[in-house]
Amino acid sequence: MRKLALAASILAAASVAYLAPAASASPPVITPVTITVTITITDLCRFPLSLSSVLTGTEIDYYDASGALVRSYLHLTEQDTFSANGITGVGSPYTFNVDFVFVNGVPVSIFAEGVAEKITLLSGTFFLTAGRVDFIAHNDGFVLVPDHGTPANVAAFCAAFTK
Repeated sequence: MRKLALAASILAAASVAYLAPAASASPPVITPVTITVTITITDLCRFPLSLSSVLTGTEIDYYDASGALVRSYLHLTEQDTFSANGITGVGSPYTFNVDFVFVNGVPVSIFAEGVAEKITLLSGTFFLTAGRVDFIAHNDGFVLVPDHGTPANVAAFCAAFTK
């Protein structure tokens, strides 16, 4: 009898939840994006490394019923150019995704997944890193090697930009 009463209670609660009007959020907003970034990286190699990046792709923004932004999802293709000590290396285009979660307009989660770098160095060595990055854990925003994923030989990468 208790099981029947419990089942009836669950069914009644589910029916009320099903019949209650749902607060409707705004539909997602899809926007094409192009981002250009130029920075100097000082904590990767023993010397400053210039980075110029061009990112293109799509941003999808999600809003709650009150119109507040709650999530942004970006699908991007990036191509990087590194230079130091008179040496320039141009990477191959690579694709990744970035997922932002917001609470009260503040990002509480920023994860990227996919390729983090893809470049053939002047020595002919192919340098590739891929995986998952927690950008909240990285204050500077530039990450060459993901937190989880493909390991990379950063020493060889830096050596490619020395004479």
